[in-house]
Amino acid sequence: MPFLFPGLKELVTQTAARNNVLEIFLESPLRRRLENVPAPGFRGPVFLVPGIFGSELARRRLLGHHVIWFNPAALDQGEIGHLALRPSSPELEPRAPIPFAYLILSVWLKLAGYRVEFLPFDWRRDINQLGAELAGKLETAPQSQIDLVTHSMGSLLVRAALRNPGVNRKIRRVIMLGPPNRGAFIPAQAIRGTSIFVRLLANLLAESPGAIAAVLRTFPGLIQMMPPEMHDPAIWPAETRPDPEILNRAKEVLPNLPGIDDRFVIISGMQQETIVGVRRVDGEFEYDLSPDGDGQVPLDSVELEPAPVFYVRENHPLLAANPEVAGAVVDLLQDGATTRLESRPPTRRGITQTVRDSGLTNLESDLREATGLTLQQARNLLPLWTPSPLAAVFGR
Repeated sequence: MPFLFPGLKELVTQTAARNNVLEIFLESPLRRRLENVPAPGFRGPVFLVPGIFGSELARRRLLGHHVIWFNPAALDQGEIGHLALRPSSPELEPRAPIPFAYLILSVWLKLAGYRVEFLPFDWRRDINQLGAELAGKLETAPQSQIDLVTHSMGSLLVRAALRNPGVNRKIRRVIMLGPPNRGAFIPAQAIRGTSIFVRLLANLLAESPGAIAAVLRTFPGLIQMMPPEMHDPAIWPAETRPDPEILNRAKEVLPNLPGIDDRFVIISGMQQETIVGVRRVDGEFEYDLSPDGDGQVPLDSVELEPAPVFYVRENHPLLAANPEVAGAVVDLLQDGATTRLESRPPTRRGITQTVRDSGLTNLESDLREATGLTLQQARNLLPLWTPSPLAAVFGR
C-alpha cells in the first residue's frame, strides 16, 4: 500500500543530491498539483495545531536553542534520552512544526491567501494542561473569530481548550485530520517497543527498541491517547508497564473532553492496516488488525457526532502531506464543503488478522509491507526532517 504521495520519492532522491528541499519542491511535479488553487489574496490567519511528535523540541542555550526532536544529528549522539519526562531531564521547549510534515498543507493554504500560524506544543505532556495553554494563546489572539486545522493529538488539545468560554465563542471552524477522539491502540505497541516507528527509529539511531520504549513510557500525553481500557495496569506485561499513577490519571482524560458541534469537520484516512483491539496473551500483547482505519487511528475512534467526516485513502502521518487533503481543507475553510474527498463511510471489513509482539521482528519486511519503503529509502528521508530547512515556507 503506497505510503508516499505522487512525487515524494523523486523529491527524496533529489534531496540526497542537492540538499535544498524548498528549491526542489518548487521545481517538482508536486508544485503543479497546486496550480488550481485560487490566486493569493489575504484571507486572515489559520491556526495549525500539529500532531504528536509533530513539533520540534529544543533545549535553551546561551546562544539560541539546540533542537533535539527531530534532529537526527542530536538523536544519533544519544540525546534521545533527554526526551524522557523525569526529574533529572533537561527542560525542553516546543519551537516549530516538524518541517516536512506540514509542508504541503502550509503551501496550499498560503497559495489560497491564508497566513498560517503554527501552534507547536510539547506533545509529551498532559493533554488537559496542554489544552489550557493552547486556550491561553487563542484567547489572546487579536481576531474575533478564528479557524483551526488540527492533526492527530492536536485535535484533542483543541477539544480541551473548549473549556475556556472565551475561546469557545471565538472559534468559527475546526478541521480535524485523523483525530483519535476515542483513542488509538498504536501507542501501546510503541510502548512495548514493537511498533514500526520505534523499531525504525532504533535502527536509524543504532539504539535498542527497548531503550526508546522506556523513554516513551514517561510521556503522559502518549499514554492518554490510548482508549480507557488500556489504562488498567493489570493488562500490561510487567516489564513494559507504564507508571500505574500515569495510567490511573490517563483513564479520565478522553472520556471527559468537551464534545464537538457543527463547527467541526473531520478528515479521516482509510483502508490502511490499523490496530483495532489489544489483549494480553502469554505475557505479550496480541493485536487485532483491520483496514478500518488510517494505519494508526481506527475509524470508530475518529468519527464523532455531529461532525461530518470525509475520507481519503491515506496513512495517518501523511494526512497533512496529501495534496487532495490540503485542497479539501481550503475548500472547507472557504465554503464549508468539498467534493475532493469521499463523504460516504467506507464499508467496514472487520478484523482480518492478528499478530503478537513476538511476531514483529523483521523490520525490513514490516516496513515495506506497511509503507512501501525499504530501510535505505527510509534513511534517505532523514534530510527532509532536519530542523528548519523550510524556514521560508513556515515564516521562521
